[in-house]
Amino acid sequence: MRVRGRRRYWIVAGVVMALCAGGLVVFDRADPMKALTKFDIDSYPMRTTVTGCANPLVDKPGVADFRALLLSQVGGGDDGLAVCKKIANESGAFSDHADGRAWDWQVNASSATDRAMVDQVLNWLLRTDERGHRNAMARRTGITYIIWNHMIYRVRGDDARWTPYTSTGDPHDSHVHFSFSMAGAARQTSWWSERGPLVWMRSAEPDIPLISGPGALRPVAGDWDGDGRDTVGVHNPANRRFLVRGEVTTGDPYAMTPPVGPFGAIPFAGDWDGEGGDEVGVYEPLARRFSFYSILGAPARPSQVFGLAGDLPIVGDWDGDGVDDIGTYTPESKTFSRLLPDGSVRAKVFGSLNDTPVVGDWNGDAVDDVGVFRSSKNTFLLDAPSADGGQAIRSVTFGTARHLPVIGDWDGNGTDDEGIVTAG
Repeated sequence: MRVRGRRRYWIVAGVVMALCAGGLVVFDRADPMKALTKFDIDSYPMRTTVTGCANPLVDKPGVADFRALLLSQVGGGDDGLAVCKKIANESGAFSDHADGRAWDWQVNASSATDRAMVDQVLNWLLRTDERGHRNAMARRTGITYIIWNHMIYRVRGDDARWTPYTSTGDPHDSHVHFSFSMAGAARQTSWWSERGPLVWMRSAEPDIPLISGPGALRPVAGDWDGDGRDTVGVHNPANRRFLVRGEVTTGDPYAMTPPVGPFGAIPFAGDWDGEGGDEVGVYEPLARRFSFYSILGAPARPSQVFGLAGDLPIVGDWDGDGVDDIGTYTPESKTFSRLLPDGSVRAKVFGSLNDTPVVGDWNGDAVDDVGVFRSSKNTFLLDAPSADGGQAIRSVTFGTARHLPVIGDWDGNGTDDEGIVTAG
């Protein structure tokens, strides 16, 4: 009998968590948890008034690296970073450019292609993360405000919204202006600081070898070699590549994909062909599109469009046929919507606001069910059907509030177990 690999885990609302560069280390449950304290959200950034031109006037490293990221992964042009100038509104105030803390991304509002690129980046920066934090990536990179096409967005509270920009005669329709806080410009916010090794703690499972790789990483779990046991993997949002590891003792233990999907897409993993091994995929929030790839980066099956704006993607085997299916989680209504192969949708309301959705086979029946991680109580709540056809909610306390949950069959027994990950 073929053993199905299992790999169920949370999916964040965007590439929200600025995870590690360098390495990934796995510990068992007995390891001390006192060091595992990352993944809180940055406070809303403070805007600092510029009273004159910096001397020397140089590009601040966080802004320069943000510029390099967008130009390399999205496109557009460089319309200027550090330049000694005042705001063009007769106020006499200096622009953040005069302190090297602002960048103008050259794009044109009259171009549909450019507008799509801007929408993609703004969605990545301003969307809510899996724990209900608004403007999560803008806060993690330290962006204080954005001006684009007659509108301005000030990242300063949960009531943030786009408002008309009338402060100057420049409508900013030929570029997007990004201003940064002192901390963001100095690479001191979490996008830059949470770059230690990823620490995996998996219930009832011993250590496995580490994975290393550059960039701001985030975890994915999967049965990469089809042996029935889930192991660790990472996705690097800065270069759109997956790095995964199988349980192997000889040869190259790592596999890295070429870049897949667009910048800002949400990564996931699953078995797309029913052969027992997991592959990778990405979800594009604006297009609501799921795309599926092999470890070699080749399309694995046709893409699918599903869900509503603001939904989070979920992946699981909803009918027990050995092939993973798609679905979404709507945070506002706490609704899991699972798309079955016949086109029908199975919906379930479960959990509370600000819970993180998880999916897994909680009872070993080869069908995946839903659950949540409640960070306020360090608790997994798992909706598991009982043997008599009823429902039973299993509660497991594991991890700490600031951990990110991961789900997988760590020991190959056909049942998924809990895990948590943090940046060390």
